[in-house]
Amino acid sequence: MTSKSLIIILMGIFLFGLVIITIGPLISGLIWAAILSVLMYPIYIKFRKKFGETMSSLLSVISTIVFIALPLTLVGLMSYAQYNRISNQIVGDNPDHNKKISLELLAVKADEFIMPLAEQLGSDFTLTKWLRDNDEKVRSSITTPLTKGAGTALQGIVIGIVSLLTMFFMLKDGHKLRKPFVAIMPLDQDLTNAILDRCRVTIHAVLVGVLFVALIQGSIATLAYLFLGVDGWLLWGVATMILCAVPLLGAPIVYVPVAIALAAQGKTASAIILLIIGFGIISNVDNLLRPKYIAKQARMQYITIFFALLGGVLSLGPIGLFIGPITLAIVLSILEWRHDQLGLGAANDSEPVMTS
Repeated sequence: MTSKSLIIILMGIFLFGLVIITIGPLISGLIWAAILSVLMYPIYIKFRKKFGETMSSLLSVISTIVFIALPLTLVGLMSYAQYNRISNQIVGDNPDHNKKISLELLAVKADEFIMPLAEQLGSDFTLTKWLRDNDEKVRSSITTPLTKGAGTALQGIVIGIVSLLTMFFMLKDGHKLRKPFVAIMPLDQDLTNAILDRCRVTIHAVLVGVLFVALIQGSIATLAYLFLGVDGWLLWGVATMILCAVPLLGAPIVYVPVAIALAAQGKTASAIILLIIGFGIISNVDNLLRPKYIAKQARMQYITIFFALLGGVLSLGPIGLFIGPITLAIVLSILEWRHDQLGLGAANDSEPVMTS
């Protein structure tokens, strides 16, 4: 290798690193733009039958704003308002003690369930004692999201604007770039096309199998909280939906403590009804719909997607719900292609899941 070639390679590496550093804070916005573009592409195609590419892309972005961004923003603001009110009741100086939420009262009620099990295990642990020992930390953890809310909201607005602008150009020109992209990739063209198609299918599978199912569970939980008179019903409904989307967590982490809180307030019947709805309906929606849909659409065993979802969330946050399964889909596509190249036959006997 000549010195000139080495200098060119080093300059290329330096410039590539500089680009990564420059767009680093916006990478999540670009990834969300790609995900939204894939999800909205069928809508874009319908618009394109009547309008030009530019107008169709614009209408698709407007649809995303109206049906996704605005509802999420409204729910977020209402949830934040409820969180602010409840946190002030817990840690603020409220002269009306009858309306103030008592953490110690909730802890006492929770100990009624925990203490029999703790005694069998030979432990003297009680939530009441733990709460008294960690009172300042608990109250600080409750108020911290309030102080960080403005910064988080501003960051979310910037990421959202970047995502929508990028989405517009991805829808408008993205399909034109597929052939050049496939041509320059250092992989077999059939393999590259298979990877792209599988990524698209995986995004749709995660959307319906994870987010849509979590939305159903969260909606049922929200209605139950509302009609049973739970204070902050929307806040707890959103929390239920978020936890339902994360493997290994789930709705009981929310509705069981809420039921305990209702019992602590003397609403025993409401607490029992909530537990019946929770264990009988909310949790079973997850068990019935999610594994079947994801396994069928993404052509993966649910246990593999479970680890992909969990690992993605733990390492990358909410966007990991998509990045984890997509990464797994790429790896499996390469392994299946290599399997076929070795003449070992089809690596996966599943039916084709979707055509372009």
